[in-house]
Amino acid sequence: MSDNFANTFEETIKSETAKELIVQSADIAFSKIAESGLLNGIPIFGLMNGAVKLIHDFRNFRFAEKIYRFLFQTQDIPIHKQVEFIYDYEQVNKENGYELLLSVIDRLDNLNKIDIMTNFVRNRVYKKITINEFIRLTIALERIPYPDIQNLPNYLTDCYEPGVTDMLNASGLLFESIIDANETNKYQLNQTGRDFLKYGLNKDIEDRDNAPVQMPGQMWHDQ
Repeated sequence: MSDNFANTFEETIKSETAKELIVQSADIAFSKIAESGLLNGIPIFGLMNGAVKLIHDFRNFRFAEKIYRFLFQTQDIPIHKQVEFIYDYEQVNKENGYELLLSVIDRLDNLNKIDIMTNFVRNRVYKKITINEFIRLTIALERIPYPDIQNLPNYLTDCYEPGVTDMLNASGLLFESIIDANETNKYQLNQTGRDFLKYGLNKDIEDRDNAPVQMPGQMWHDQ
């Protein structure tokens, strides 16, 4: 991704005009917005050869739609707080923060994941999670198939679901809570998994440190 692209995204984030145009487009399908030319005044879409041309280029259209969704879902966050967040993101990663953010947006394979990501952004902006926790959560978000996300609450208690458990565990959200030689091992959400529920899906749950603790005799089936 070119420096010019990252610079134009930065210009867009910092633009009050861009924010106003995004607000004006509320409740309109992205394809209709692109056809109307409303987005042409937003720098990042101007760089992508104009919103109308995007309609004929699926790869760029899809990327633009995800960028638009990100901008729309974060338009209520003050510009200076967004800039502070991206600066922190850049300092930890030692790379251009705007370029990194665009790369994450591009890699998300479902538009609904953008909404979850922007929840993570909002919770980082307002200091409910650390920047390192934000990074871990977005990496997990990239890895999880979107349909499996709805199964996360099942793992607040011991659970095993064929296929789903493997994907969630590989994404770094579970720990093995019951090891059983006779039956299938069970899993629960680890702290990152609980943070995913709390800060990505806005579920009201306790932190693991405050959650009920199972005694060793409760975590193992009798042999």
